[in-house]
Amino acid sequence: MRHQRSLGQVCLVTFNYDTMLDSILPFGARISTINDYVSDDNFKLIKLHGSVNWARLVETHINNLEKDAATKSDAELANELIEKIPELELSETFHVVADEHVRELNGKALYPAIAIPVQTKQHFECPQAHLDVLKACIPEVDKLILIGWSGNETRFLDLLKENLRKSLKIMLVTGTEEGAEQLMAKLKASQIAGETTARTGFSNFVVHREADPFLASE
Repeated sequence: MRHQRSLGQVCLVTFNYDTMLDSILPFGARISTINDYVSDDNFKLIKLHGSVNWARLVETHINNLEKDAATKSDAELANELIEKIPELELSETFHVVADEHVRELNGKALYPAIAIPVQTKQHFECPQAHLDVLKACIPEVDKLILIGWSGNETRFLDLLKENLRKSLKIMLVTGTEEGAEQLMAKLKASQIAGETTARTGFSNFVVHREADPFLASE
């Protein structure tokens, strides 16, 4: 974060569902709407697989939702939604849900906005507006740090391939040397190339501030 002033805009992309990145960003405490993730001038946070605190409205009618809200347990509502999955129609509008026990909004049930990681998944579980921001950021990227990512999401690799424009410096942070070699191979196969360095072990990467010289380099 302390390099941001010299680097310009920073775009963070995660496939995790947790809110760790949300909480440490300078604007993290102010996140209350979906737009807050991409409205900061300096940092953008893109959560391509959704988030534990995101939900979409269920457009399909759920019987007695408001009437039974006080008596129907979370598990009962979840089971009812699961049973109706083949017929559920979900809104394309995403909402930040601060309280895990909030189950409905404006008389409509809420459905968790989380995607199961699948290598050939065709759709990301995030707002289109976030994808538009990501597509606008990628052509400006000149330094790329990939931390703990195996490179299996082919659609994201395609996004990088289609939108990267500048000469790249790439840092790979993996658990093993074998993992780094496999990720390099996937990047090469996707025609994503650049001056590449690799580091193994996330703890060492953090404790020894191994990103600092990389980010400070010209």
